[in-house]
Amino acid sequence: MRRVVLLLVLFLLIAGDSAAVIVTRVELGGKLVFSGQEFSLVLECQHRDGEPSTRLYGHSTSSAPCVIKTYELWIGGQQVTIPASAYEDIANPNFLADFGITEWNGDLQIHLSGGDGENAYSCTFEFVDEGLLSRSVETIDAEGERRKETMRFPSAGTGDGS
Repeated sequence: MRRVVLLLVLFLLIAGDSAAVIVTRVELGGKLVFSGQEFSLVLECQHRDGEPSTRLYGHSTSSAPCVIKTYELWIGGQQVTIPASAYEDIANPNFLADFGITEWNGDLQIHLSGGDGENAYSCTFEFVDEGLLSRSVETIDAEGERRKETMRFPSAGTGDGS
């Protein structure tokens, strides 16, 4: 895995601005500092043809959106339930530029951004022991004002991920 990332970074450095890389899947794994538990995270997006039936963050009508279709989080061997409503309207994530995981006192935040220009967004998923607590998406509207929309989820706990 390190060789692949290193080769990708080298390719981007050599190619400069002429390189067009679209990452549609990321997999991360490691150990959480506070709890000491192993974690695994998979995020994947898939291109959709046609005009979306609902609003998508990060989507302009000039291209087919790459919408998140897989969001799996495993902590300590247990899959954390993440309802599709938490991610099915997130499009065109930029996994290379702004993607990360932060743990604070046992709570976990997964941050990503995507889109471009007036379609840009920043998204944070917040997890607690019971599961997904909230998802916040911050955008900038046409007048330049920041807007933040937050979805809260009932204590989901762990389960089958559906």
